[in-house]
Amino acid sequence: MAQRPGHEPFFVAERAGRIMVVESGEVRPEPLLEVETTTDGERGLLGLAFSPEGDHLYVSYTNLEGDSRLDEYAMGEAAAEIDLGSRRTLLAVAQPFSNHNGGHIAFGPDGLLYFGLGDGGGGGDPENNAQDLTTLLGSVLRIDPRPQGDAPYAIPA
Repeated sequence: MAQRPGHEPFFVAERAGRIMVVESGEVRPEPLLEVETTTDGERGLLGLAFSPEGDHLYVSYTNLEGDSRLDEYAMGEAAAEIDLGSRRTLLAVAQPFSNHNGGHIAFGPDGLLYFGLGDGGGGGDPENNAQDLTTLLGSVLRIDPRPQGDAPYAIPA
């Protein structure tokens, strides 16, 4: 659940892939957004966050193949107005199992986006991903989602 800065409604992520709008205690009948996901294991729509300015929405989910994705959407002027055609994928990470996907996202006071990725699954991390510095699995990533140039994100110093 998140609130867009400068706006009243709350936005609620449903694991099945919908982001619902709650305003004045009422759930709007139409979702703000629906992402294609699967909910087997621990997969699904796992997180949402608005940029500090409120002009972009970020969603963390597992796609139909089970990969972790971090996508960005531009928001319009109205509280629950989204530009569906603006979707931009910042990051896609293959997941070896259907559990331990992580997925929480949040902006820190530094204005950067933090993205938690699970170890990739399997009881006891059998692939030792959380200890492997060559994989993003088992990590909390700190990125600048609005970099200069063509890169989807920047890694701040």
